[in-house]
Amino acid sequence: ILQSSVNVPPGGSGGQLSIETERLLVADGGQIATGTVSFSQPAGDLTIRASESIELQGTSEFGDRSGLFANAVSARRPDTGEVAEAFSEGGSITVETPNLIVKNGATINVSNNPSNPDTPISAPGNGPAGNLNIIANQIQLLDQSILTADTVDGDRANINLASDLIVLRDGSQITTNATGSATGGNLTIDTLTLTAFNNSDITANALENQGCNIQIRAQGLFCIQPREALTPFNDITASSRFGLDVTIVIE
Repeated sequence: ILQSSVNVPPGGSGGQLSIETERLLVADGGQIATGTVSFSQPAGDLTIRASESIELQGTSEFGDRSGLFANAVSARRPDTGEVAEAFSEGGSITVETPNLIVKNGATINVSNNPSNPDTPISAPGNGPAGNLNIIANQIQLLDQSILTADTVDGDRANINLASDLIVLRDGSQITTNATGSATGGNLTIDTLTLTAFNNSDITANALENQGCNIQIRAQGLFCIQPREALTPFNDITASSRFGLDVTIVIE
């Protein structure tokens, strides 16, 4: 793991993590992350620029997804399971590359959740998460891979994608979730062509507040369409559990 983080007790804001390279490969449960388990101090942002390609692939033998993470979580005592709730702010992730490939269960994640949900030392945080911003010529999500942003507070956890070609295949997802009092969780996609195969979905979900809107600007959408609920096909859905207004706008 390559990471920049703030632990408890809080000792200050987390540092920025920036990578510039020709090619980046993260595999077999490897992770690049910024994070905080501080009660109040924010995490840093993660920025990666690769002039040729970025490839994230696979999981570890323990189920940890390979990928890029910016998390704001709470600390858990492994002996008792007691959680010390944290309300700190998570960092944002920015990716710029001609070719982004995320495959075999890998992920890019900004959230309040630990990178491994079964970890005995971390629990979901209660603060705002960051945003996920990707600029690429091609974005490919293959074999149950995920781009996700999840938050319980604040107005962020938005996903912004700008790419000529976006492909989702074999159960892959682009998803935002805003629970608690959060008003973020919006998803904006600018592309020439968006194509999906084999039950791959684009979703935005809210619980108590506004948010979770989807806006897609494209010359062509293939094999995917807006629906009121998820189906075994390729879906674009936006929902609010408490019936607040949500929108899907496709131009």
